[in-house]
Amino acid sequence: ELTRDFKIQFPDKTFDFIFSNQVMEHVEHLDGMLLELSRVLKDDGVLLSYFPLKDCVMEFHCEVPFAHWFRHDSKLGYYWLYAWFKMGRGSNHKDKSAEQWAHDFQEWIHKWTHYRTRAEVSREFADADLTFEPHELDYVRYRLNHNGQGWAAPAFEISPTLTTFLFTHFGGGVVATSQKLLRRERVVEPTVVPVPLPAVEKAMAAASSQSAMSAVPESGPR
Repeated sequence: ELTRDFKIQFPDKTFDFIFSNQVMEHVEHLDGMLLELSRVLKDDGVLLSYFPLKDCVMEFHCEVPFAHWFRHDSKLGYYWLYAWFKMGRGSNHKDKSAEQWAHDFQEWIHKWTHYRTRAEVSREFADADLTFEPHELDYVRYRLNHNGQGWAAPAFEISPTLTTFLFTHFGGGVVATSQKLLRRERVVEPTVVPVPLPAVEKAMAAASSQSAMSAVPESGPR
């Protein structure tokens, strides 16, 4: 559990592996959290992160596309949510009227989410002396094999760049592994070794078994 000053009650270099599942889009000051994760991660440890980016089409908490692209005070954003509710779409209606649901989720997205671009995230990780290695293709391949559709994997391997684009915009977001750059305690020249997918398959399975709504805080819309 993080304290308000981003301190985790563990000594330096405690963990071999840290898994963050749909958390980072809820952290306002990501730099503080990443510095603390880097502190408790062993020098040869791995951080696996899975979270949506700003350019994801779907806002997975309310399940309305583009809802997080509007400004907090946008009337168009309010009526966009309102219209989707009226069409029977969206999630967590909880016996609310369309007006109340649209208002509450517009407020909730503003208060509880902090979406970033891939470039912004990469800079935040670099400032914490962490690499940021994309693994969207690996994750797509894993999910296909896990669901008995491994025969489709070669189609996604034709263009890894296109697969990454499609997954980050229309899928779950970004899947990345990170390791320390060891700038502050350089003993030998650091070598960043890509993390093989089998090393994180259990974590991937855990991520795939949970819905995006698992990231909604208890103080979300009632």
